[in-house]
Amino acid sequence: MGKKGLISASVAALAILLCGACSSGGCIDGRSGVPKVEFRSSATGAAIRLDSLRISGVGAPGDSAIIGAATSTSYVNLPLKSDSHLTAWCISYKQKALDYPQLNDTLTFEYDTTPYFVSDDCGVGFRYYINNLSCTRHLIDSVELVEPLVTTVDQVYVALYFRTQE
Repeated sequence: MGKKGLISASVAALAILLCGACSSGGCIDGRSGVPKVEFRSSATGAAIRLDSLRISGVGAPGDSAIIGAATSTSYVNLPLKSDSHLTAWCISYKQKALDYPQLNDTLTFEYDTTPYFVSDDCGVGFRYYINNLSCTRHLIDSVELVEPLVTTVDQVYVALYFRTQE
């Protein structure tokens, strides 16, 4: 095989490899980390399911509710703002005996944002490093930072302990 034939074969092989690497599905995976916050009982430490909660973004325009009062869940994924170092979430209790604004709790994340290249289809994503977590303590007993580096891995990053009657 001559020099021209070797170059042509190399170009053809490269084209086949590049076409094989193309994705027809586009960007289907999450690009940015979102912290999973698990609800736990302060009495036992066990995961609990809560209903009658409404969680919404503090200072977010419009209706920013992540979960509504009719949802029963043991965790929530709370997105962080990539253009800020602080995101706060308001937790409202919608049970009849607890549905008072003065009982609302606020969970505040302070973090550093790191952009990273995901892929040609997905572009840039973000990882977050949580430096500090704080919360008011009306019905929340405490908050625990389980893992400070928030990536796209589906795991618990924050444990939120609620006062419950057990």
